[in-house]
Order: sequence, then C-alpha cells, then structure tokens
Amino acid sequence: MKITISLIFFLLFLMSCNKEIFGPKNNQLNVFEEEWKYIDENYVYFDYKNINWAAVKAKYQSKVSSNISEDSLFSICSSMLSEIKDGHSFLTSSSRFYNYDFTNGYNVYFDLDITIKSKYLKNNFQTEGYYTYGIIQDTIGYVYYERFSNDSYFNNVMQFFKDKNVSKIIIDIRNNQGGEAKIPQYMVGYFVSQETLVGYLQFKGGKEHNNFTSKIELKAVPQSIYFGKKVNVLINRNSFSAASYFAGMVNNLPNFKLIGQITGGGGGAGSPYELPNGWIVAVANEFFMDSKGNQIENGISPNMPIENTKKDLKTFIDKMLEKAIEK
Repeated sequence: MKITISLIFFLLFLMSCNKEIFGPKNNQLNVFEEEWKYIDENYVYFDYKNINWAAVKAKYQSKVSSNISEDSLFSICSSMLSEIKDGHSFLTSSSRFYNYDFTNGYNVYFDLDITIKSKYLKNNFQTEGYYTYGIIQDTIGYVYYERFSNDSYFNNVMQFFKDKNVSKIIIDIRNNQGGEAKIPQYMVGYFVSQETLVGYLQFKGGKEHNNFTSKIELKAVPQSIYFGKKVNVLINRNSFSAASYFAGMVNNLPNFKLIGQITGGGGGAGSPYELPNGWIVAVANEFFMDSKGNQIENGISPNMPIENTKKDLKTFIDKMLEKAIEK
C-alpha cells in the first residue's frame, strides 16, 4: 500500500538514531550501487513497463563520485528511482523523502464535506470509522470509503441499505489511497452469491526480472448480506493501491460500473530495504492482477469517463456523482 505519514515519521525516527557516516563500505558509490541492485533484483514491473534498468544505471552512475554531498546523492538516487514511475516506491533519509506522484498531470476535484454531505445527502448521513453513508433521492444508497482500514463497519453499512430497500448502491472511493489489501476482497463478498474469482497475486520468485511464483487465486466469499442489484463505483486518479484493487476486482462483475477518472493504479506492494548509509528504499516485489489476468499498475479505466472541474466544486456540483445517480 502507499506509505502512510505515520510510517514515514517512524522510519525517519529510526534513521535519526543512526548517524549517516560514510565509511569504506558505505560511501556514495556503494550506496548508489546497492540501491540499483536491490531494485534490479526485486522490482516486478520491469518487463510490463518496458524499462531498460541497465540503461537507467548508466544514465545516473556517471553523476556519482566519492566526493559529492549527501543531498546530491539523494537527488541522484531518487531521480533513478523515479524512472520506474511507481507510487509504491520511495526513498527516505533522516531529512528527505521521495515518493513518486502518480497524480501528476491530472486534475482531481472532490469535496465530501461541502458538496456531498450538504447537497446530495442533505446533511442526513452517518459516519462510522472511515465510512460516511446515507440515502440519496430516497432510494439510492451512497457510501464514501475514505481508506481501506477497519472493515468492521461495512456490515453495518450494508444492513442499513438492506433495511432501506435501496434500488442501487453508489460506492465512492475517490481520494482513497489504499490501506489493507485484504479488505477489497472481503467487501466484494457482499455482492456475490457464490465464491467468485476476483483476481490473482504473484510474487517475485528470484533475482531475474521475469522470475515469478505461480499465481495465487483470490476469491470473494459470500457474506451474511447479499446485494445483487446495480452498484456504481466512483473513482478518480487519487484512488490508489487497495482502491485500485477494489476497482479491478469488481470491474469484471456484471452488476458493477466504474464511473469517473482512471485510478492511480498501484498494483504492487513491497518491503522497505536499508541501504548501507541507513537510507530506506522500497519497491514493489509482488503484484495484483484482475480476474482476467490484467495488470492494474497503471490504473483502472472507468466504464463511464467523467471528471469534475474546479468550477463545479465552486458551485457545489459533483458531475461524477450525478452521473452515478443517473445511470
């Protein structure tokens, strides 16, 4: 999942306790080489993204010498890392942090508090954990899920919709940047009547770029409440990681439609690795694919593309939500 602010500060705290002294075994050249090697042996999307990692090394290695500053080295190492264009990748020192911006080049306009709560839910909504939910136009169930964390309340949401006998449900995961990867699979269980394949996981199996383990099937298991009517899912470029997992899992289900903007992707996940000078680097060493074997790393495209503008929000209009209400 996308690294959280709390994890960032935790990593920075650990590194502040470890002075970055460049000795014979952790000089600038060795740090650069170790970062490149770690990414080379662990990253899962080289072939999918058509990245020539050896050429990337040659591009940046000439800029590294034993007498450059730590700031210069960090800039070079983060620039090299940026070549993989992966929102799950990051590099951090005790004073600097780099993370690829997967929203760059996109306009993302969304306002839950002013526009949706006041205009569309008419201030008649409930909030439990990361869920905000209510009824729109008397018969449409709406739920905004801010982060894929603490799924214990989703049953309450679905029970509420069942009691209200809603005609369809809108699940809004715009600006949801992920969380726990197991939650999307659990949530889909409320919309299937039998055990259903929703995707695959694959892990790095060796140091070679195309060496992977066998696919692991991910199946949604029916839950205590079943909803078989229409479900519209609102997405935008800031829907990342586990939010893209959810979009990928439901995209091939017949009663679901994705509405909005292409997601931020983020199909992989990985573990942080400590470089010789104490810096931490991370890249994806496993990845999720949808039930048809499609990669989601670069984003899930909507069935019905539509975007809000800055003017829309200023006039308290959410065209993306209105499309989900209409369809």
